[in-house]
Amino acid sequence: PTIALIHKGCFGGGVGYAAASDIVVAEEKSSFSITEVRLGITPAPILLPLLGAVNARHLKRYAMTGEAFDADIAQKIGLVHEIAPAGEVDTVIEPIIDNLLKGGPLAVSKTKEIINKINNKKF
Repeated sequence: PTIALIHKGCFGGGVGYAAASDIVVAEEKSSFSITEVRLGITPAPILLPLLGAVNARHLKRYAMTGEAFDADIAQKIGLVHEIAPAGEVDTVIEPIIDNLLKGGPLAVSKTKEIINKINNKKF
């Protein structure tokens, strides 16, 4: 499993990395933005993982405008799983990691693989 821990800002390709991660925890004061359009380029390389995390309507808004959004919105649209108080990201992720470690490694790996195949994703 892949885990993204967002401590403050998450912009451009960083948002793509978060979207491609299996589990995402962000500090409550984190800020997100898909900034590529502000630079005159398309965020094409990160659109597939983003569509795996965020529905197309939300993605259109944030990818086409480049506007910033906070951790609460990131959670509401599906990009973030858990929001942690400032400085507590490690505390929030710890029980999640503990639960991952309780599963058999092959079972966890195969479960992720099957979900990705069913969802027709390859990341």
